Amino acid sequence: MIQDIQTSLQCKVRFVHIFRYFIFLLTFLVAQNKDIKISSLDSVEIKLHLDSLLKNQKSYSLEFHLNSYNDKKNSSYYKIIDRGKIADSLIFVSSGELNYRVVKQILQPFKKLFIGDQYSLAGKHIKSKYYFFNNIPDFQYRLYNEQDLAALIFLEPDFQSFISGAFGISRINNQLDIFGELDLDIENFTKNAEQLKIYWKKNKNISQKMLFRYFYPHILGSNMGIQLQNEFDSYNTFFTKSERKILIKSFSPIFNNFKVGYTKGKIKSTNSGTEYGYDDGEYSAISISSYLDNRNNRLLPVSGKFYNLTIDGGLDKQNMFIETNFEHQLFLNLFGNTYGKIKTVFQGISYFENNVPKSRYLRVGGSSSLRGFDENSFSYPQFHILTLELINDQNRPMQIKTFIDFGSNKLLNIKNYLYGYGFGFKQVNDETVLGIDYSFSSYKWQDGKIHLKWSTRF
Repeated sequence: MIQDIQTSLQCKVRFVHIFRYFIFLLTFLVAQNKDIKISSLDSVEIKLHLDSLLKNQKSYSLEFHLNSYNDKKNSSYYKIIDRGKIADSLIFVSSGELNYRVVKQILQPFKKLFIGDQYSLAGKHIKSKYYFFNNIPDFQYRLYNEQDLAALIFLEPDFQSFISGAFGISRINNQLDIFGELDLDIENFTKNAEQLKIYWKKNKNISQKMLFRYFYPHILGSNMGIQLQNEFDSYNTFFTKSERKILIKSFSPIFNNFKVGYTKGKIKSTNSGTEYGYDDGEYSAISISSYLDNRNNRLLPVSGKFYNLTIDGGLDKQNMFIETNFEHQLFLNLFGNTYGKIKTVFQGISYFENNVPKSRYLRVGGSSSLRGFDENSFSYPQFHILTLELINDQNRPMQIKTFIDFGSNKLLNIKNYLYGYGFGFKQVNDETVLGIDYSFSSYKWQDGKIHLKWSTRF
């Protein structure tokens, strides 16, 4: 008998809990229509329901106003009012060192936004806008002065400053062919999130190439950035080419990182170059560029995507031309720690009324474009490269990969194409990055090529 009574009491308690949960769920569903009906007039019971509802809402400015009540039905009716809340203070929390003028621009989008979903969207835009953020920000909120609200925005910059070198070894006519390059990249050296790049490359096919690039994200504390670029190229003993660019950068959710500017270049042929059909040239163009990078890591990415589109249109003497440079990368998780990478690169130049001068042909081949072939061994008015990579991401910071590059001198040419294939690895620690690729070509599979690249951080 006693056992039956205990069982009955347990069932009643369980029923009460289930009933309260059902009432709360029903209340929550009704609340989505901005009205709440609570089947109670008891103040404690009403407070319990309202507190439970508040915990499931993202808004920090939600109010419940008593609309009416009914004694006969034992019900209370509340109206939900959400006027939105703008943070009274914004606090940037980071271990990185950035000048106040940069932090001010990072926080600017949040100053007039309501706390909640609008913050999340603005956080995604911040990650896309700045090259040194790999993740979207985290948010926390604190009350101060009893009624003021502070929003804490947590962001960790990932600045990469290093000097790197690359070397390639191949066999041509039973002789070793060695090329080399040096690359100096410095970021945030004055705490203004700027970038400086100095690049030099030399080998047999291309006498030398030098590049200087400087990017400053906020001019005079504004939302506009500036990029300056100077490039010098000497192709064997045939010609020299110098090109200067100045670009103004902005950001919009539609065009992402958007640059517009001016390009001016000059080509001077030697006597031997003229004999081989390389002509002098002097050109100027308007440059338009759009790019997006939401990869999870700039050194060892395994997720996200990257694209860059640059279009130059202008005059070479009296001849109109247009030059296009497009690159897209997509990373996919296939299974476990194995990922796929799909990369496509298209570059092309076209003159409206004349043939493209040989001195403006685009050179392709080697470690940075079509692996398995000699450096810059091909030159075309346009080329297209499709790369497929299978990447295994180890527990320690190392990647092992196999790859194949398909290249052609026309976009989407599936009949006549070249391909290179091989394998490699890349390892990263606190101070150095080491990568080695071993590749073969569809021309001579027995002539393998080794591409070695190292980087030292500072």
